[in-house]
Amino acid sequence: MWFMAKMKSITPGLLSSSEALYYTSWTSSIGLIHAVAAPSGLCRIVLGKVRKQAFVRLIEERHGIKPLRRETPFRNFKQELKQYFSGSLSAFSSPIELRDGTPFEQRVWQTLMTIPYGQTRSYHWVAQQIGHPRAYRAVGGACGRNPLPILIPCHRVIARSGKLGGYTGGIFFKKRLLTLERALKRPS
Repeated sequence: MWFMAKMKSITPGLLSSSEALYYTSWTSSIGLIHAVAAPSGLCRIVLGKVRKQAFVRLIEERHGIKPLRRETPFRNFKQELKQYFSGSLSAFSSPIELRDGTPFEQRVWQTLMTIPYGQTRSYHWVAQQIGHPRAYRAVGGACGRNPLPILIPCHRVIARSGKLGGYTGGIFFKKRLLTLERALKRPS
């Protein structure tokens, strides 16, 4: 399964005072990207025109510590993203650590990681996979709170009608990612 072996799930909330978080920001071929990592893996990605100060404040408020600016924890991830955006990478190996999310949201995110590169599924399909077939709107909400867009591929979830639906970083990003993966077609 895509990324499952690399994922560590922990209880959301404040970190211990001895634990560090690191962040970086850069402009990619699809626009501005901010990322946060713990020593054990990536834990948040924010796409779009969010000011660096607002991003750092979000991390401070969510986890109770100020993240440190470092490039080293992100070297492999940046290289993988560059390959992904060029069309030469379809699966990431960078470790991730989910620090956020309810049990429902984490089940949704784990299901999203089973959607193959270049394919889409509907919100309804995801709801069925997690055993809540009527919870497709809640699935949309969980997609909107996905802390690791691209790595947890919520962009691969669209409406049963084929409409794209929304995307936290903006529908522009969703279209770009689906076009890159050649996945703009009717979902399963």
